[in-house]
Amino acid sequence: MNTIFLNVGDHVLSKTKRCTTAADTWSLLEALYMPKSLPNRVHAQLKLYGFMMHDHQSIA
Repeated sequence: MNTIFLNVGDHVLSKTKRCTTAADTWSLLEALYMPKSLPNRVHAQLKLYGFMMHDHQSIA
């Protein structure tokens, strides 16, 4: 749960005050920011298919 809190902004933290577990927090964030609409799915697919690793970067 701390990892989630460290990686979201302050405006998102105020929405997650009532969550008590990491699963609750994750479910809330999914419901708020990952609606299953067609444009969001297409955007996610394009980001995934277009992902390329650069030669000078490490995997870590």
